[in-house]
Amino acid sequence: IYKDELSKKEKWYRFYLFLPKDYNSIAPAKMSLIQWRSMDPWQTLIMFQHMHAGLTFNRNGDTFPDSYIVLKSNEDLLGNWTEIVFNTNWHPDKAKGFMRVWVDGQIKVDFEGVSYIQNNLKQKLSLRFGLYSSFLSRFRDVFPEKKHPTREIYFDAVKGLKNCEGIFGTNKCQLLKEQISLKKFGE
Repeated sequence: IYKDELSKKEKWYRFYLFLPKDYNSIAPAKMSLIQWRSMDPWQTLIMFQHMHAGLTFNRNGDTFPDSYIVLKSNEDLLGNWTEIVFNTNWHPDKAKGFMRVWVDGQIKVDFEGVSYIQNNLKQKLSLRFGLYSSFLSRFRDVFPEKKHPTREIYFDAVKGLKNCEGIFGTNKCQLLKEQISLKKFGE
């Protein structure tokens, strides 16, 4: 858990994650791998989750209309390292907020609008990563004879900074940012 993330500031994050080929899914229960939460009140903003479809990006129903975007299928995800780059300006103003996600160097999400709902002036964010299970009753309802399976995941090179260049250097940042421009102009 990394606490005291600031809102209204642009931030870049990078994660490498690895789910083994024999990863034991707990679907239909939920499995969050990376998430950001507000601290007071306690609400989930976004999550990177593992689901039947693979790795997904979720703008969570605690704070936004629930939405899921498949970032990488299980076929490509399991047994391979995956690079996730997340760039945001946690901002309550729809003209200033945004969320962008690249997976293995390719842009997958480019959202502009409210990216943070601030309920009080002292509200802080926290970043959490690891295996966070929820709605385990769904698993038990479907598989009443089974125990929850053991799961493992590996993270490497986790980093969060105010600028892209501090994480990747100028050349890779230019390649990432060029994808934003292309997407905006429909090329």
